[in-house]
Amino acid sequence: MTIHSVALPFRLGRYSFSGEREMDGADSTVICLETDCGLRGYGEVCPAGASYIPQNPEAARACLALLGPKIMGLDPREIGVVNTTMSKAVSGHDYAKAPIDMACWDLLGQATGQPVHRLLGGRRAESVPAHRAIAFGAPEEAVATLEAHRARGFRHFQLKAGCGVKADIARISAVADALGDDEVLCVDANGAWTFHEAMLILRGTGERDFILEEPCARYETNRSVRLHTNLPMKLDESIDDLRSLLKAQEDQTADIVSIKLSKFGGLTGARLVRDLCERLGMVMNIECVFGSEITSSAVAHLAISTAPRHLLNASHYGDYFDASLGEGSARVEGGRIVVDDRPGLGLRIDEAALGPPLMSFGAEARPRRAASGRGAAVGEEA
Repeated sequence: MTIHSVALPFRLGRYSFSGEREMDGADSTVICLETDCGLRGYGEVCPAGASYIPQNPEAARACLALLGPKIMGLDPREIGVVNTTMSKAVSGHDYAKAPIDMACWDLLGQATGQPVHRLLGGRRAESVPAHRAIAFGAPEEAVATLEAHRARGFRHFQLKAGCGVKADIARISAVADALGDDEVLCVDANGAWTFHEAMLILRGTGERDFILEEPCARYETNRSVRLHTNLPMKLDESIDDLRSLLKAQEDQTADIVSIKLSKFGGLTGARLVRDLCERLGMVMNIECVFGSEITSSAVAHLAISTAPRHLLNASHYGDYFDASLGEGSARVEGGRIVVDDRPGLGLRIDEAALGPPLMSFGAEARPRRAASGRGAAVGEEA
């Protein structure tokens, strides 16, 4: 197993969102798991710095340094065993375990000759809607960005909010008024509003239609906002485990929930939440925080295997960053995400783009030898 730190600079420069948070790029952590027969599986975790949600690039790498020796020699096809081993080795920090879980799914697909989406339940659609973010800026700039995305076929948009009551009213109103009949607008405050600000903004935007996403920082405050509006509400940051999901469903606070792969420990946990949402009749947005082709492919495989009536949209990060780690199995065509059927996550990673590893763990740290075959043990020698 090798651990790499990869800088992903934003293609359009600085990215701004609520709470006076600005980023010039993302600090991604990529891992490669190699089996004794030469298969390579890839995983990634890419937080939005350290001040967005409880995820930190440096902490992720510190946890991975603890996890690496513990998983050497395990069979990556036995994903439950791998996850149990990680849980015993490190308490919490599920986001740091996500890249290992993701890489195991990649290896399981390669070992069985199946695309990951087939292992997650099967292809449910030929493509899924992609959504694009509209960062801070003047109302006319926001509308221009909307129009640029629309020209490329996008019909789902996420407008970042949280830059002041008057400014938010102006930006939301301008973008909502520019929407077409077949277009979807989500207004995402990332928890920046207080209750009274949310009330003023909702009143100020009148009868305009949009999805209200995570207006306030606390779940209880979001619930109060939900009781005062007829707009559908999407919850993201305040949904971080099954308990919070079930509470939001029981309280009828969330019409839509965001499933970020890293928050739930990778594809295994995210699939569990996805399947529960389908059973509960809830609608989802499937995404992560940020990431390269690796994360985009993992998101796409989960999204394409989700029942279309329960999927609002998904994220693909290909246009966000001015860097490439190779080729993924997912691409955006006409504003929709298309996924091919290559085995595993279908990745063709440029090893040179990863750079030299920060850390590596090999045969000297293997606890046992797994069964032979195409999915043999991580870190074992033939």
